[in-house]
Amino acid sequence: AAAPASATINKAKQSKSGLEAYAHLPLVTHPYAARVLKKLVQEHPLFSEELLEQMSGSLKQWACDGAGWLVLALLESERSGATAMAELAGDAAAIRQSGAVGCRSLADALEARSAEAVAATPSKPKRARK
Repeated sequence: AAAPASATINKAKQSKSGLEAYAHLPLVTHPYAARVLKKLVQEHPLFSEELLEQMSGSLKQWACDGAGWLVLALLESERSGATAMAELAGDAAAIRQSGAVGCRSLADALEARSAEAVAATPSKPKRARK
């Protein structure tokens, strides 16, 4: 049996009000817009540089406010990754604790990159005793 028309209308109203609930959010934290921005970062390296320039200085805050996947995409981009890593260095624990969407994966990536940087740093040779 088909659902009554009133049930269909109520579902439409609920879905519309659900979308309106996100209307006040900045694009980087909006659930749908952030996905589009993430895809643009992944597909167009120049875009990642431009977006990072706009978000620079607040990457940790943006990640904790719901743009964790987008910040992760910036970190993974060849053109913006080093700059993003420099800004987020040492923030992995705080980002992980935020519990915001994508922050656990972002924290994992930060910790992995930090470990890679430590492993790639040559150690100082020991001096021979006289």
